[in-house]
Amino acid sequence: MAERFLFVPSLGFCIALTIILFKMFKVSSWDKFVFPPSLYLVLIPLLCAFSYKTISRNVDWENNLVLFSTDVQTLPNSAKIHYYYGSELIQQSYGAKTDQEKLNFLNTALSEEKIAVGIYRGFYIAYYTMGLIYEDRQMADSAIYFYRKVIELEPRYAQAYGKLGFLFGMVKGDADNAIPYFLKGLEKDPDNALWGLQLGVCYGMKKMYTDAIRGFELAKGLDPKQEYQCNLNIGTAYFLSGDYNKALGYFQGLLQVSPQDAVVLEKVGQIYQAFGDSAQAQQYFSKIPQQ
Repeated sequence: MAERFLFVPSLGFCIALTIILFKMFKVSSWDKFVFPPSLYLVLIPLLCAFSYKTISRNVDWENNLVLFSTDVQTLPNSAKIHYYYGSELIQQSYGAKTDQEKLNFLNTALSEEKIAVGIYRGFYIAYYTMGLIYEDRQMADSAIYFYRKVIELEPRYAQAYGKLGFLFGMVKGDADNAIPYFLKGLEKDPDNALWGLQLGVCYGMKKMYTDAIRGFELAKGLDPKQEYQCNLNIGTAYFLSGDYNKALGYFQGLLQVSPQDAVVLEKVGQIYQAFGDSAQAQQYFSKIPQQ
């Protein structure tokens, strides 16, 4: 597959070959060059052979899947080729028409990544890809094992920390293990809004509402598209901590954006109940859309 990188360098090769031929035949200028007939006996077979090879190779470039599936046969000892083939199979799995077809893609991809790390044990990105496969197959513990392997081999790879935080916190509900991974990930990638949001959720799970709000504020500052969700989470954190006035301020702001948000309407009603204002509470409860 790397022959595409030789297109430009081949120009230099052709120029060098031309210079060598001029030197061999003592040619001082192109108009004085006389091509020896005997040289045709060498050049014509070479041109035919390489032309055939070029044309036949074009078939392999139909798409990435065909290209990489061919190259793993041509270069069976290349860790990168097996990694690329496995990665392409994962991409193909996203468009699978049935669950079985998707599983077949993922199983083959996993086999290719295992071959890649078998060839080169330090190939951390292949371990990361194996983690992605297990995560897609909803095998959290196996995915965690491979993401941990990634940071063992390459501690600077931020994505692995984020994945570990997500699996521990959002999938397994283990905030104690998730929080250190999110903090480490944000240390290496401080602009990742999603991790800030998920970190806030994990702090909320531990009833550490001040820290949770800090995480949501971080996410909101990094990604304006997350503003509504972050404000909802901030309001909820204030609500759960008993600071109903601040919670009410956030919820009322959200209702200006989305007046029929059932979650927010219910929270506002509950706040007015806590204030002892049953009439106002009922007014908000009555606005909740019926399923």
